[in-house]
Amino acid sequence: MIGPGRFDQLHPCVAPAWTEDAIVAVTQDDLTFIGSGVDQTIIGMTEYYWSDFAAPKGFCSVDAYSATIKDLTIENIETGIYWWRGVLNVENCILRGDHFSYNAAAVFVDSGSFKNCLFEMFVLH
Repeated sequence: MIGPGRFDQLHPCVAPAWTEDAIVAVTQDDLTFIGSGVDQTIIGMTEYYWSDFAAPKGFCSVDAYSATIKDLTIENIETGIYWWRGVLNVENCILRGDHFSYNAAAVFVDSGSFKNCLFEMFVLH
C-alpha cells in the first residue's frame, strides 16, 4: 500500500543492455501496488521530466515479473509504465503527460489489462 503524496525520487532500473532511471524499479515477482486513490498517490515529477541521455520511467520492469498497479496517478515522466514480459494489470489509474514525447505506457507482456484507467496527454504552449 502506498500512502498519499508525490513520489519522485529516481532509482536505477538495470537491464542486461542498459540502465535507466525509474521511480519504481520492480525487481521482484508477484507484487501489488495500491495507491491511496488517483490524484492522492502520485508517481512522477511536479513538471515534465526527461533527460537527453535516458528516458526515465514511473514504473519499470525488465524481467518476466507479474504485478498489479491500482488507484494512483503517474505523471510528468517520459514513460509512465515500462514493462517487459510477464503479466501486468493496471486498474483505476490516471496516466498523465504534458509533453509531445510523453509515453503513457510501453508494455510488452504475456498477458494483462488496463481497466478503468484515464490516459491524459496535453501539450502546454
